[in-house]
Amino acid sequence: MNYPYKFVIHESFQLQLDEFMEKRLDAWTAVVTACKKIAADPFNAGGRLQGLKEPLAGNVLKVWVKGRRGYRLIYLVNQQKKIVMGIYLSTDERANFDYSDLDWQDYAQEIYTDLVNGNEDMFKVMRLPR
Repeated sequence: MNYPYKFVIHESFQLQLDEFMEKRLDAWTAVVTACKKIAADPFNAGGRLQGLKEPLAGNVLKVWVKGRRGYRLIYLVNQQKKIVMGIYLSTDERANFDYSDLDWQDYAQEIYTDLVNGNEDMFKVMRLPR
């Protein structure tokens, strides 16, 4: 299947994916399913995070992986380039997840800055299975 958006991985998000696979390999299929859902329709796949300033406002979204008791995946959408970028993937389940415990806004700003500055060597396209 061709997806309207490419799911692009920044090297900082790749480290999170690696950690997630080490700790939660049983949930990896759910992560791939969430990424496919996001690439198919990013603005309807998740809910927008509130309280962000431009240029991130309205373009950072969140989705649960493996159901509402599962893991949080936060992603950034760039409509002009038709790409979505993972920002944060929790290794803690919902009961133990707290936004104040992480610097996801810093991750988002770092990834966005690398994108607009053309640091393409920091990114790779995630090949999503059908």
